[in-house]
Amino acid sequence: MNNYKAKFLSFAALLAMAVAILPANASGVAVTVSVPANGQVLVADAAGYATTTFGWTASGLYGGTDQINIAVAWSDAVAPSTTSPVLRPCTPAPTTAFGGTGSYTASTANSATWSFSTGATGAAGSLCIRVPVTKDNAGTIADASNFSVAVISTGLYQDYGAVMFYVNGGDKVLVTATIPASLAFMITQSGSITTEQHSCVLGTVTPGTVFTCDYRLKVQTNAANGLTITQQADHKLASGYATMTDVGVSTLVTTAAEGYGFALTGATTGGRDAILGTFIHPIVEAGAYATDDNSVPTAPTTILTYTNGFYVTGASDTSLVTHRIASTLATPAGAYKQTVTYRATGSF
Repeated sequence: MNNYKAKFLSFAALLAMAVAILPANASGVAVTVSVPANGQVLVADAAGYATTTFGWTASGLYGGTDQINIAVAWSDAVAPSTTSPVLRPCTPAPTTAFGGTGSYTASTANSATWSFSTGATGAAGSLCIRVPVTKDNAGTIADASNFSVAVISTGLYQDYGAVMFYVNGGDKVLVTATIPASLAFMITQSGSITTEQHSCVLGTVTPGTVFTCDYRLKVQTNAANGLTITQQADHKLASGYATMTDVGVSTLVTTAAEGYGFALTGATTGGRDAILGTFIHPIVEAGAYATDDNSVPTAPTTILTYTNGFYVTGASDTSLVTHRIASTLATPAGAYKQTVTYRATGSF
Protein backbone atom coordinates (compact mmCIF):
# COMPACT_ATOMS: atom_id res chain seq x y z
CA MET A 1 0.00 0.00 0.00
CA ASN A 2 2.82 2.36 0.96
CA ASN A 3 4.58 1.50 -2.31
CA TYR A 4 1.44 2.32 -4.32
CA LYS A 5 1.04 5.60 -2.42
CA ALA A 6 4.64 6.54 -3.10
CA LYS A 7 4.22 5.86 -6.83
CA PHE A 8 1.04 7.92 -6.90
CA LEU A 9 2.70 10.86 -5.19
CA SER A 10 5.66 10.68 -7.60
CA PHE A 11 3.30 10.68 -10.60
CA ALA A 12 1.38 13.64 -9.21
CA ALA A 13 4.60 15.56 -8.69
CA LEU A 14 5.75 14.89 -12.25
CA LEU A 15 2.38 15.97 -13.62
CA ALA A 16 2.46 19.18 -11.63
CA MET A 17 5.97 19.90 -12.89
CA ALA A 18 4.96 19.27 -16.50
CA VAL A 19 1.97 21.58 -16.20
CA ALA A 20 4.13 24.22 -14.57
CA ILE A 21 6.58 24.36 -17.48
CA LEU A 22 3.87 24.58 -20.17
CA PRO A 23 3.08 28.13 -21.34
CA ALA A 24 -0.18 29.35 -19.97
CA ASN A 25 -1.24 30.76 -23.34
CA ALA A 26 0.58 29.90 -26.56
CA SER A 27 -0.98 31.01 -29.82
CA GLY A 28 0.05 31.38 -33.44
CA VAL A 29 -0.77 34.83 -34.83
CA ALA A 30 -1.15 36.24 -38.33
CA VAL A 31 1.63 38.75 -38.88
CA THR A 32 0.66 41.52 -41.30
CA VAL A 33 2.60 44.29 -43.05
CA SER A 34 1.89 48.02 -42.98
CA VAL A 35 5.23 49.30 -44.29
CA PRO A 36 6.15 49.35 -47.12
CA ALA A 37 2.98 50.80 -48.58
CA ASN A 38 3.12 48.36 -51.50
CA GLY A 39 2.81 45.40 -49.16
CA GLN A 40 5.72 43.05 -48.69
CA VAL A 41 7.83 44.25 -51.61
CA LEU A 42 10.90 46.13 -50.40
CA VAL A 43 13.42 48.25 -52.24
CA ALA A 44 16.75 48.91 -50.57
CA ASP A 45 17.67 52.50 -49.75
CA ALA A 46 21.06 54.02 -50.60
CA ALA A 47 22.60 52.49 -47.49
CA GLY A 48 21.30 49.06 -48.31
CA TYR A 49 18.60 48.96 -45.64
CA ALA A 50 14.84 48.65 -45.83
CA THR A 51 12.35 49.68 -43.14
CA THR A 52 9.69 47.14 -42.25
CA THR A 53 6.68 47.60 -40.02
CA PHE A 54 4.74 44.49 -39.06
CA GLY A 55 2.04 43.80 -36.56
CA TRP A 56 -0.44 41.30 -35.19
CA THR A 57 -3.28 40.93 -32.74
CA ALA A 58 -1.98 39.51 -29.49
CA SER A 59 -3.83 36.72 -27.74
CA GLY A 60 -3.74 38.80 -24.55
CA LEU A 61 -2.08 41.81 -22.91
CA TYR A 62 1.69 41.67 -22.67
CA GLY A 63 3.22 42.36 -19.27
CA GLY A 64 5.74 44.97 -18.20
CA THR A 65 8.62 42.48 -18.18
CA ASP A 66 7.67 40.64 -21.35
CA GLN A 67 9.82 40.60 -24.46
CA ILE A 68 9.23 40.16 -28.17
CA ASN A 69 12.02 38.34 -29.96
CA ILE A 70 12.48 39.03 -33.67
CA ALA A 71 14.44 36.75 -35.99
CA VAL A 72 15.33 37.46 -39.62
CA ALA A 73 16.27 34.67 -42.02
CA TRP A 74 17.49 35.29 -45.57
CA SER A 75 16.67 32.98 -48.45
CA ASP A 76 19.45 34.35 -50.63
CA ALA A 77 22.55 32.19 -50.74
CA VAL A 78 24.58 35.36 -50.16
CA ALA A 79 23.11 36.69 -46.90
CA PRO A 80 24.08 40.08 -45.45
CA SER A 81 27.32 40.23 -43.52
CA THR A 82 27.24 38.74 -40.03
CA THR A 83 30.48 40.29 -38.77
CA SER A 84 28.57 42.96 -36.84
CA PRO A 85 25.01 43.55 -35.65
CA VAL A 86 22.92 44.28 -38.69
CA LEU A 87 19.34 44.84 -37.52
CA ARG A 88 18.68 48.46 -36.59
CA PRO A 89 15.73 50.25 -34.97
CA CYS A 90 13.59 52.46 -37.14
CA THR A 91 14.30 56.17 -37.30
CA PRO A 92 13.12 57.53 -34.92
CA ALA A 93 13.45 54.44 -32.73
CA PRO A 94 10.08 53.15 -31.47
CA THR A 95 9.25 53.72 -27.81
CA THR A 96 5.77 52.15 -27.69
CA ALA A 97 4.24 48.92 -28.89
CA PHE A 98 0.89 47.25 -28.23
CA GLY A 99 -0.01 50.13 -25.92
CA GLY A 100 3.02 49.65 -23.67
CA THR A 101 6.37 51.41 -23.50
CA GLY A 102 9.71 49.82 -24.19
CA SER A 103 12.71 49.71 -26.47
CA TYR A 104 15.04 47.47 -28.40
CA THR A 105 17.47 46.05 -25.83
CA ALA A 106 19.46 43.68 -28.01
CA SER A 107 20.47 43.34 -31.63
CA THR A 108 22.57 40.75 -33.43
CA ALA A 109 23.30 39.77 -36.98
CA ASN A 110 19.86 38.30 -37.49
CA SER A 111 17.81 38.98 -34.38
CA ALA A 112 16.53 41.76 -32.17
CA THR A 113 14.74 41.90 -28.83
CA TRP A 114 12.04 44.37 -27.83
CA SER A 115 11.60 44.67 -24.04
CA PHE A 116 8.57 46.17 -22.40
CA SER A 117 9.06 48.58 -19.50
CA THR A 118 5.34 48.97 -18.85
CA GLY A 119 2.56 46.54 -19.62
CA ALA A 120 0.51 46.69 -22.79
CA THR A 121 -2.96 48.24 -22.86
CA GLY A 122 -4.09 46.96 -26.26
CA ALA A 123 -4.18 43.54 -27.87
CA ALA A 124 -3.19 44.80 -31.34
CA GLY A 125 0.02 46.57 -32.25
CA SER A 126 3.13 46.64 -34.39
CA LEU A 127 6.90 46.96 -34.38
CA CYS A 128 9.36 48.19 -36.96
CA ILE A 129 13.01 47.54 -37.71
CA ARG A 130 15.49 48.38 -40.41
CA VAL A 131 16.70 45.25 -42.15
CA PRO A 132 19.88 45.22 -44.25
CA VAL A 133 19.45 43.92 -47.74
CA THR A 134 23.12 44.10 -48.67
CA LYS A 135 25.68 41.54 -49.67
CA ASP A 136 28.41 42.95 -47.43
CA ASN A 137 29.28 45.69 -44.98
CA ALA A 138 30.39 47.87 -47.88
CA GLY A 139 26.74 48.38 -48.76
CA THR A 140 26.60 46.42 -52.00
CA ILE A 141 22.90 46.21 -52.79
CA ALA A 142 21.71 42.63 -52.85
CA ASP A 143 20.35 40.95 -55.90
CA ALA A 144 16.77 39.76 -55.88
CA SER A 145 16.23 37.90 -52.60
CA ASN A 146 13.70 37.27 -49.84
CA PHE A 147 13.79 37.25 -46.06
CA SER A 148 11.35 36.32 -43.34
CA VAL A 149 10.66 38.07 -40.06
CA ALA A 150 9.58 35.71 -37.29
CA VAL A 151 8.32 36.91 -33.89
CA ILE A 152 7.72 35.18 -30.57
CA SER A 153 6.73 36.81 -27.27
CA THR A 154 7.62 35.77 -23.75
CA GLY A 155 5.51 35.89 -20.65
CA LEU A 156 1.95 34.83 -19.90
CA TYR A 157 0.89 35.13 -23.54
CA GLN A 158 3.35 33.52 -25.92
CA ASP A 159 2.43 34.53 -29.45
CA TYR A 160 4.39 33.54 -32.53
CA GLY A 161 4.18 34.06 -36.28
CA ALA A 162 6.18 35.03 -39.34
CA VAL A 163 5.90 36.99 -42.57
CA MET A 164 7.94 37.08 -45.79
CA PHE A 165 9.46 40.16 -47.37
CA TYR A 166 10.65 40.37 -50.96
CA VAL A 167 13.66 42.47 -51.95
CA ASN A 168 14.54 43.88 -55.37
CA GLY A 169 12.23 41.52 -57.25
CA GLY A 170 12.72 38.46 -55.05
CA ASP A 171 9.08 37.54 -55.66
CA LYS A 172 9.28 37.82 -59.44
CA VAL A 173 10.36 35.73 -62.40
CA LEU A 174 11.15 37.51 -65.65
CA VAL A 175 10.12 35.34 -68.57
CA THR A 176 11.68 36.32 -71.91
CA ALA A 177 11.40 35.13 -75.45
CA THR A 178 12.59 36.41 -78.81
CA ILE A 179 10.42 36.18 -81.92
CA PRO A 180 12.49 36.87 -85.05
CA ALA A 181 11.17 39.39 -87.54
CA SER A 182 9.62 37.74 -90.57
CA LEU A 183 8.70 38.97 -94.04
CA ALA A 184 7.81 36.67 -96.93
CA PHE A 185 6.65 37.56 -100.44
CA MET A 186 5.73 35.30 -103.35
CA ILE A 187 4.08 35.75 -106.76
CA THR A 188 1.93 32.68 -107.35
CA GLN A 189 -0.50 31.13 -109.75
CA SER A 190 -4.05 32.34 -109.29
CA GLY A 191 -5.23 28.77 -108.80
CA SER A 192 -2.40 27.58 -106.57
CA ILE A 193 -0.90 29.90 -103.98
CA THR A 194 1.95 27.47 -103.35
CA THR A 195 3.19 27.52 -106.97
CA GLU A 196 5.31 30.45 -108.10
CA GLN A 197 4.53 32.25 -111.35
CA HIS A 198 6.71 34.82 -113.06
CA SER A 199 5.07 35.21 -116.45
CA CYS A 200 1.67 36.44 -117.51
CA VAL A 201 0.75 35.49 -121.10
CA LEU A 202 -2.02 37.55 -122.68
CA GLY A 203 -1.81 35.43 -125.81
CA THR A 204 -2.48 36.36 -129.41
CA VAL A 205 -4.68 39.43 -129.14
CA THR A 206 -7.36 39.96 -131.78
CA PRO A 207 -9.99 42.70 -132.06
CA GLY A 208 -13.41 42.17 -130.46
CA THR A 209 -12.18 40.37 -127.32
CA VAL A 210 -10.60 41.46 -124.02
CA PHE A 211 -7.69 39.13 -123.28
CA THR A 212 -6.52 38.56 -119.71
CA CYS A 213 -3.86 36.87 -117.61
CA ASP A 214 -3.52 36.85 -113.84
CA TYR A 215 -1.46 35.90 -110.77
CA ARG A 216 -1.55 36.44 -107.02
CA LEU A 217 0.60 38.45 -104.60
CA LYS A 218 1.22 36.49 -101.42
CA VAL A 219 2.75 38.42 -98.54
CA GLN A 220 3.20 37.45 -94.90
CA THR A 221 4.83 39.38 -92.06
CA ASN A 222 4.80 39.77 -88.29
CA ALA A 223 5.76 43.45 -88.55
CA ALA A 224 3.88 45.33 -85.83
CA ASN A 225 3.35 48.35 -88.08
CA GLY A 226 2.36 46.43 -91.16
CA LEU A 227 3.50 46.24 -94.76
CA THR A 228 3.62 48.02 -98.09
CA ILE A 229 3.67 46.56 -101.62
CA THR A 230 4.80 48.67 -104.54
CA GLN A 231 4.52 48.07 -108.28
CA GLN A 232 6.71 49.40 -111.12
CA ALA A 233 7.02 48.52 -114.82
CA ASP A 234 10.27 48.95 -116.69
CA HIS A 235 8.33 50.71 -119.47
CA LYS A 236 4.92 50.78 -121.05
CA LEU A 237 3.71 47.64 -122.81
CA ALA A 238 5.43 47.98 -126.17
CA SER A 239 6.88 46.22 -129.16
CA GLY A 240 10.03 47.36 -130.92
CA TYR A 241 8.41 50.44 -132.38
CA ALA A 242 4.86 50.67 -131.03
CA THR A 243 3.39 51.27 -127.59
CA MET A 244 0.03 49.99 -126.39
CA THR A 245 -2.42 52.66 -125.23
CA ASP A 246 -2.74 52.81 -121.41
CA VAL A 247 -6.28 52.97 -120.05
CA GLY A 248 -5.37 55.65 -117.53
CA VAL A 249 -6.93 55.83 -114.07
CA SER A 250 -10.02 53.78 -113.17
CA THR A 251 -10.99 53.11 -116.76
CA LEU A 252 -12.16 49.70 -117.91
CA VAL A 253 -10.43 47.93 -120.76
CA THR A 254 -13.17 47.19 -123.30
CA THR A 255 -13.43 46.05 -126.89
CA ALA A 256 -14.52 49.54 -127.90
CA ALA A 257 -10.95 50.85 -128.05
CA GLU A 258 -7.32 49.83 -127.89
CA GLY A 259 -6.25 49.69 -124.29
CA TYR A 260 -4.07 47.99 -121.71
CA GLY A 261 -4.13 48.02 -117.91
CA PHE A 262 -4.54 45.88 -114.83
CA ALA A 263 -7.15 45.22 -112.18
CA LEU A 264 -6.33 44.67 -108.51
CA THR A 265 -8.47 42.67 -106.08
CA GLY A 266 -6.96 42.91 -102.63
CA ALA A 267 -6.96 40.07 -100.08
CA THR A 268 -10.26 39.97 -98.19
CA THR A 269 -8.74 38.39 -95.06
CA GLY A 270 -5.30 37.85 -93.55
CA GLY A 271 -4.83 41.17 -91.76
CA ARG A 272 -4.23 40.87 -88.02
CA ASP A 273 -6.80 42.38 -85.67
CA ALA A 274 -4.89 44.47 -83.13
CA ILE A 275 -7.26 43.54 -80.29
CA LEU A 276 -8.31 39.97 -81.05
CA GLY A 277 -5.03 38.87 -82.61
CA THR A 278 -6.91 37.01 -85.34
CA PHE A 279 -6.21 37.48 -89.07
CA ILE A 280 -9.60 38.62 -90.29
CA HIS A 281 -9.17 41.99 -91.98
CA PRO A 282 -8.74 42.84 -95.68
CA ILE A 283 -5.62 44.41 -97.11
CA VAL A 284 -5.97 48.05 -98.17
CA GLU A 285 -5.87 48.88 -101.88
CA ALA A 286 -4.16 52.24 -102.32
CA GLY A 287 -5.71 55.13 -104.17
CA ALA A 288 -7.54 54.35 -107.41
CA TYR A 289 -6.46 50.71 -107.45
CA ALA A 290 -9.57 49.73 -105.56
CA THR A 291 -11.79 50.39 -108.60
CA ASP A 292 -11.78 49.44 -112.28
CA ASP A 293 -8.62 49.09 -114.37
CA ASN A 294 -5.54 51.25 -114.15
CA SER A 295 -2.35 51.79 -116.11
CA VAL A 296 0.70 49.92 -114.88
CA PRO A 297 2.93 52.66 -113.39
CA THR A 298 6.52 53.08 -114.57
CA ALA A 299 7.62 54.64 -111.27
CA PRO A 300 7.51 52.84 -107.88
CA THR A 301 3.90 53.16 -106.74
CA THR A 302 2.24 51.84 -103.60
CA ILE A 303 -0.68 49.59 -104.47
CA LEU A 304 -1.33 47.65 -101.21
CA THR A 305 -0.85 48.42 -97.52
CA TYR A 306 -1.79 47.08 -94.10
CA THR A 307 -0.98 48.48 -90.67
CA ASN A 308 -0.40 45.24 -88.72
CA GLY A 309 0.78 41.70 -89.28
CA PHE A 310 -0.47 39.65 -92.21
CA TYR A 311 -0.86 35.89 -92.46
CA VAL A 312 -1.88 33.64 -95.36
CA THR A 313 -3.83 30.41 -95.01
CA GLY A 314 -5.76 30.44 -98.29
CA ALA A 315 -6.39 32.28 -101.54
CA SER A 316 -8.62 34.84 -99.81
CA ASP A 317 -5.52 36.05 -97.96
CA THR A 318 -3.75 36.87 -101.24
CA SER A 319 -4.30 39.71 -103.74
CA LEU A 320 -5.24 38.99 -107.34
CA VAL A 321 -3.64 40.97 -110.20
CA THR A 322 -5.35 40.70 -113.60
CA HIS A 323 -3.80 42.24 -116.72
CA ARG A 324 -6.24 43.13 -119.54
CA ILE A 325 -5.69 44.13 -123.15
CA ALA A 326 -7.90 44.93 -126.12
CA SER A 327 -6.87 45.76 -129.68
CA THR A 328 -8.43 47.17 -132.82
CA LEU A 329 -7.70 46.67 -136.49
CA ALA A 330 -5.44 49.73 -136.25
CA THR A 331 -3.25 48.39 -133.41
CA PRO A 332 0.30 47.91 -134.78
CA ALA A 333 1.43 44.31 -135.05
CA GLY A 334 4.34 43.15 -132.95
CA ALA A 335 5.48 41.25 -129.88
CA TYR A 336 4.58 43.47 -126.92
CA LYS A 337 6.13 43.05 -123.48
CA GLN A 338 7.01 44.76 -120.22
CA THR A 339 8.53 43.62 -116.91
CA VAL A 340 6.58 44.49 -113.77
CA THR A 341 8.45 44.51 -110.45
CA TYR A 342 6.79 44.19 -107.03
CA ARG A 343 8.50 45.03 -103.76
CA ALA A 344 7.22 44.12 -100.28
CA THR A 345 8.40 46.12 -97.27
CA GLY A 346 7.68 45.43 -93.59
CA SER A 347 7.44 48.19 -91.00
CA PHE A 348 8.82 46.71 -87.79
